[in-house]
Amino acid sequence: MRRPSSSHAALIISVLALFAALAGTSVAAFMVGTNQIKNGAVTTSKLADGSVTKPKLAHDSVTSSKVADGSLKGSDIAPGTFLSAGGTAVNSDRLGNRSASDFLLGQGQMFANRVQVQAGQSSLILSGAFGDLVGKCATGGKPQVQYVSHTGQVNLVDWVTDYGSPNGTTAIHTTNGLSNGGTYIETHDSVLPQAITWQAAYDNGTPHVMTAWTTGQDILGTSCIFIGQALSTN
Repeated sequence: MRRPSSSHAALIISVLALFAALAGTSVAAFMVGTNQIKNGAVTTSKLADGSVTKPKLAHDSVTSSKVADGSLKGSDIAPGTFLSAGGTAVNSDRLGNRSASDFLLGQGQMFANRVQVQAGQSSLILSGAFGDLVGKCATGGKPQVQYVSHTGQVNLVDWVTDYGSPNGTTAIHTTNGLSNGGTYIETHDSVLPQAITWQAAYDNGTPHVMTAWTTGQDILGTSCIFIGQALSTN
């Protein structure tokens, strides 16, 4: 067998080297890095499900502009990202640092008014959910207040202070079972001021309560001024 000449051996080696170089170039051509990708060129369909994760480096951060508005769901957000681990913001279940269980649910109304009434006439002071308080300026400017019921079986209690003596006089009066349209008048025969605390209640399967405060005073014997405020359930 003939031995290859040195020129043939060199040629063979050169051909093998060329194939090796070409193979290396082919491999390198399939190794695509970030520099080979045009900015904005990768679309959603090119990304595998779950392929976008928390960046490992600070300069690789994903900003809001990279996420389509309204595209993320709650399951896409790591627990504790926005709230505490329990999912509740600090004190979100408290009001004035008091627990929600310290408050009662319900419906009610608040009223307040000031009226001036000429002597010998009457005027509405407060209109509650189930009763009215009416101010009457009796002859000579004597202020009187009366309760007019809007429903039956009302229990009424009033604490009244008539000013005259240095300390005034105080009395408590009760009226049970006041009928619909029924009236209770708190008498007052002096032109001096009178202050009354009212509490009316009835029960139709649900307790209803109204608490009111009224004052009445004479103005030169020709009129009276009444001021009142009330809190009432429906």
